[in-house]
Amino acid sequence: MKKPLEFKTKKEFYSYLVKNKSEIIALKKASLKFTDPFELSGKESSVVKSLSTNYKDDPASGVIKRSIICNTFLWMDSQNDVLVPGCCTKTINERSDKILHLHDHEYKITSKVGKPTSIYERQVAWSDLGVDKPGMTTTLIMDSEIMKSYNPMIFDDYLNGNINQHSIGLNYITLELAINDPEEKAYYAVWSKWINQIGNKACVEEDGYFWLVSEIKLIENSCVISGSNELTPTIPNEGKSKPVTTVNPVCEDCGEELDPEGACVNCCNQDKGETLFDVNAIISSMPVKSEKPFDVSKVIKSLNN
Repeated sequence: MKKPLEFKTKKEFYSYLVKNKSEIIALKKASLKFTDPFELSGKESSVVKSLSTNYKDDPASGVIKRSIICNTFLWMDSQNDVLVPGCCTKTINERSDKILHLHDHEYKITSKVGKPTSIYERQVAWSDLGVDKPGMTTTLIMDSEIMKSYNPMIFDDYLNGNINQHSIGLNYITLELAINDPEEKAYYAVWSKWINQIGNKACVEEDGYFWLVSEIKLIENSCVISGSNELTPTIPNEGKSKPVTTVNPVCEDCGEELDPEGACVNCCNQDKGETLFDVNAIISSMPVKSEKPFDVSKVIKSLNN
């Protein structure tokens, strides 16, 4: 598809879009799209303060649970696409068990990082996402069991809160052209219906057009590396890790803990038939009859007899 800068006026570009709409849509549908991150010019999002989960982490088990914002709807991305609430309803109902949790959009068996347990839409205030706009939008959320056996490094990153960027892989099903030109009545009607609901409205008005995506086939959600994206984070988990408790073996006779070698320092090791003696104490209590030093080995031998 040609870019607006290739035309002298926006009007010429709009005419190009209308004339080639069917071909452009066919090309978009023929390819697998990876959604771009949303940028807020480096502005920090307050999503960390507004949303949270309370999963009890048990790292020793090799599985932790996390909830992930895969996508935020009603936001124009760099491909001028605007996904709308409900665009995932059909695909979730029909194939939620086939939607994958991957890393970096790699379609390999070794690229799985978790097992999705639930995928759903959830309303969130724009302000909670760091967008200066009243009202609500809709986010696509995935609850996933992150598996250490899949990828230990990514498991640790999720555990320590170091993964905050995600992107979905999708196929387009239904999309419409929206143009800010009253002379293009059908496309202007789409524009008028949705423009005031879009979170980055100023960006859309600057371009003067967008593609309204009302249905997609959701393939996967990936954790990715990105710059200033703050709208596809892992929702912070406030649950505390389960404490690791160690139960040491105790002596059956006195109840005291055994030492690392399994011996009780408080008893006489009766199971082994051994008696512990303080040889030095015995020698010091014996009367001295000679200036010759004691042969300690003979003392011990006599005691054992």
